[in-house]
Amino acid sequence: MNAQEHFFEFMETYTEFFESMVSVEKEKLEALLSFQLKKIEQAISAGQANAMKLENYEKKRMELQVQAGFAEATFQEIIDSIDGELKKVLENLLRRMNNAVQEIKFYNGKSMGLAKINLQSINDAVPSSARSEAQGYTSLKTQADAYKNTVSFETKI
Repeated sequence: MNAQEHFFEFMETYTEFFESMVSVEKEKLEALLSFQLKKIEQAISAGQANAMKLENYEKKRMELQVQAGFAEATFQEIIDSIDGELKKVLENLLRRMNNAVQEIKFYNGKSMGLAKINLQSINDAVPSSARSEAQGYTSLKTQADAYKNTVSFETKI
């Protein structure tokens, strides 16, 4: 198998990974809607694991793409440079990948919106006197008023 064939085979696997991520994002949204903490924790863990896998897949894609001689080209540009039946196969692969990415974005956006609403509801349910005694940061990731003029570690390491 030559470098280009290896790259195209990998892209099939990469697309399948994106398609599997869609179900994980659906499960995350369903878990958030269920209000069952155990399901939410499992969904978040699965999402974090997928994020790490995605990073590894992307590194491998870049490496194989360079080895295949496509360096800085987009997948669409690669497809445009190919003729015949392989071009049709790769166009279908790109369509599947794009569809999966759009679904992931959709479900993730819904999940994030729901999580923000739930956090705001929790924040609103806490009496204002208790909020002023917050421990440094609010549920919305802002520094509590009582701690505005204190030294804090805000640098991400």
